[in-house]
Amino acid sequence: MTSEISRPVPQVADAPGQLRLAWERFRRHRLALVGLGLLTVIVLGAAFADAVAPYAPDEPNVEAIREAPGAAHPLGTDQIGRDQLSRLMHGGRFSLQVGLFATAVSIFLGTGIGALSGYYGGALDNILMRLTDVMFTLPRLLALLLIGALFKLTIPLIIVLLGLTSWMGVARLVRASFLSLREKEFVEAARAVGVLDSRIITRHILPNALGPVIVAATLGVAGAILVESTLSYLGYGVQPPTPTWGNMLQNAQSEMYAAPWLAIFPGLLIFITIMSINFVGDGLRDALDPRSLGGR
Repeated sequence: MTSEISRPVPQVADAPGQLRLAWERFRRHRLALVGLGLLTVIVLGAAFADAVAPYAPDEPNVEAIREAPGAAHPLGTDQIGRDQLSRLMHGGRFSLQVGLFATAVSIFLGTGIGALSGYYGGALDNILMRLTDVMFTLPRLLALLLIGALFKLTIPLIIVLLGLTSWMGVARLVRASFLSLREKEFVEAARAVGVLDSRIITRHILPNALGPVIVAATLGVAGAILVESTLSYLGYGVQPPTPTWGNMLQNAQSEMYAAPWLAIFPGLLIFITIMSINFVGDGLRDALDPRSLGGR
């Protein structure tokens, strides 16, 4: 009698049940809920700026130059009469795009490098981790400022540069997860029946290593927005008339006494966005970690 070898079934938990449990943990994190609510308002305002902004972002009004916040212009106007609220909403679109897409590039690179390093180990692991260490020593902001001084930094170029210089932490997280998961029974069973390495990596191990990656992605968005704002504030990022929160701050430097709201509101919006993302990241960390109590 010949015995039939059945294909191994990955140890995947009930997805709907896991999602419900994660949501319950996340809901108990009050600051995360506050951050999620604020972040939702900011994202929707940026996404639908064309429809809901009261004015065009580059529409000057010589009769309302440096007008203080009031009924007609809730956040005031700038040096040539442009509405500050409208510019902040449109500027948020570009700042958030940079944060999201730069983080997507870094997650893609970091996950790929960490997965290969952790799964295969040996010489490949040494080479990839030494590359990671070298990239960690690179002064990212200084390098970006140098590139900005030599070339005109467009939004796509900023996204690529930020992604290429921020994947290292994700790579180490994924590598650590793969090192612990590659010896599990369900992985050994998959190897025993001849499942391809690529399928084992993408279908068996990677789904079980996504928790730390999701948290890192959330915090990576905040970091990318902050770096882009810093570059634009220093005059090396996205250039006017395209509004971003950073270059709006940069333009407000000479108006600190005459029109302080030009600096207060962009700075406050950057602060609220970064803090909201960090709160959501903390909540996700607690929600996706079964050892965490997650109750705040």
